[in-house]
Amino acid sequence: MSQGSWIPRNKSIPSRIFWSLASIKMAIPILVTLTSSLIAATLLESTYDTPTAQYLVYRSWWFKGVLFALCFNLFVVMLSRLPWQKRHAPFLMAHIGIISLMIGSLITQKQGTDGMMRLEEGQVGSTLELDENFLYIVDGQKVESIFVPWIAPGVKFSPLSVPNYRVEIRDYITHAEGAVNFLPIVDTALEKTAPQDLRPAVQIEVKGGPMRITQAQWLWSGEMGWKTVTLGPAQFSVLTETPAPVVKSGKKKVAEAEEPKSRLPEGHPPIEGAAMGAGNKKSAHFEVIAVPGAPLRFRATSSVGDVTEGQVKLGEVIHPIGWRGGVELKVLQFLPNARSEVSYFPSKSQYGSQLPSSAIKILAGGSEMWLGLGDRARLDVEGREVGIVYTPRRIQLPFSLSLEKFILERYQGTMDPSKYASDVSVHPSGGAPKFAYHISMNEPLEHGGFTFYQSSYEPGEPRPTVSIFSVNRDPGRFLKYFGSILLVLGSIYLFSMKVSARKKMATPNGA
Repeated sequence: MSQGSWIPRNKSIPSRIFWSLASIKMAIPILVTLTSSLIAATLLESTYDTPTAQYLVYRSWWFKGVLFALCFNLFVVMLSRLPWQKRHAPFLMAHIGIISLMIGSLITQKQGTDGMMRLEEGQVGSTLELDENFLYIVDGQKVESIFVPWIAPGVKFSPLSVPNYRVEIRDYITHAEGAVNFLPIVDTALEKTAPQDLRPAVQIEVKGGPMRITQAQWLWSGEMGWKTVTLGPAQFSVLTETPAPVVKSGKKKVAEAEEPKSRLPEGHPPIEGAAMGAGNKKSAHFEVIAVPGAPLRFRATSSVGDVTEGQVKLGEVIHPIGWRGGVELKVLQFLPNARSEVSYFPSKSQYGSQLPSSAIKILAGGSEMWLGLGDRARLDVEGREVGIVYTPRRIQLPFSLSLEKFILERYQGTMDPSKYASDVSVHPSGGAPKFAYHISMNEPLEHGGFTFYQSSYEPGEPRPTVSIFSVNRDPGRFLKYFGSILLVLGSIYLFSMKVSARKKMATPNGA
């Protein structure tokens, strides 16, 4: 390494430090560490997934330290060549190019935007969902937030707190699956609760049928999605009022004390479509009737109208008439007034693509609760109600996009997609006229500093087709392009200088 005339080599401390930083002895460990890190990141990405490699390597503090050391070493080496000469041009171009690339990458990481936009056909949207999750606390007009960083599976989570509201995030699951439990409401005496305010829950067990299944299922009147549940071709409901009387029309109604019997003569072959699993036009139905002040009752109706009803005895087997496959029903648990509670646990797979989102456990008001991504809850803080929500960060774009038509092409003779694209309209801000654009996998839309890529889609049936766009804003792109160009030009310049020098050496003096 040549010596710059403006920095003499001597035994002074500044000179020794400078030339040590500019020496090959400093560059080799940095380059070896950088190369080893990139190899490790590549193996992590191929073995696990990209987010894990980014967390453990690319976005780690030590990897940023290695890049900073490399930039600093390159800069000092450039200074060591002062005063620069024409023959230093390729060397300077290469070093400046590498530094520009790394500075551009740092700007992109700190100030860039990576998100997703989902649009149905005919929908107009301007909201971008980012890959950054926050816990928001909504107190009237005041909103406080805390960033919940993504961590790789198996990494210990450091608790986060919001002191103003005595809220603490105690645990984190990177990819979580939820389970709903129902618990009795014990803070309100049943005799003081109005009947219309009761929310009974029952757990039933279904066994048998053509598939010989055994499945337990909760029914809860507190929410429409839990009030009636479909299992196969049969429906199961919990009612909080006495249902309308059955119109018998020749069908047999069985009281509790009677043993349910088939209405068919002994040895008669079963009627097709007469029970669970037979593909009937009309499904079988099992109802649990939880009327305040009355015994818990049930009514089972087959697909052809046979009715079995009576009083419920917990754990006792019910044999409904007309349900094929020897179906047996049980009511396992009954809660006269219940609340739902969602708990989360790690999914079976923690690495790869298309995994469930994260979940957090929070401590608030002396009690713990789980929140999955998108979940909301209400807290009582010093006598006032405060809302909390765990959700991705969303930003508003300065313009809007509408999906006019989603185009899907398939390979001939198969249902596999060969090509998909979106016809969109861009609605600029400031009253400018809208314009149409065709976004495909190889034709992104660039507008307002954002780039829209056709990422994926969700099939339309039974709802409208949803087109999914990956949206990117890269403020460091110019520096990365500039650095790449300098590297290429520096390599070409160095090659041309070598060729020119060889020609001069091969030419006789005076020729």
